[in-house]
Amino acid sequence: MESWNGAKSGLPFMVILNSAGQKIADSNRMPGGKNIGCPASPAEIEEFDKILQETAPRMTAEQRAKISGRFRTLAEKKRN
Repeated sequence: MESWNGAKSGLPFMVILNSAGQKIADSNRMPGGKNIGCPASPAEIEEFDKILQETAPRMTAEQRAKISGRFRTLAEKKRN
């Protein structure tokens, strides 16, 4: 966790690597460098979607929407 800048981030903490094993993104994307964690708020889900756009160029908008939709569904269930 420390080597990926996630020692104080909490869990889950995500690191995305390229094929050479170099870090290309992590989940410390919220204001102040805070961790997204498991995306639940609209802002967290939006940032997670941006990570997917940036790091998974072959993923379609439809595929990303399915993932984001699942997080929205889970967040809604937690609120109710």
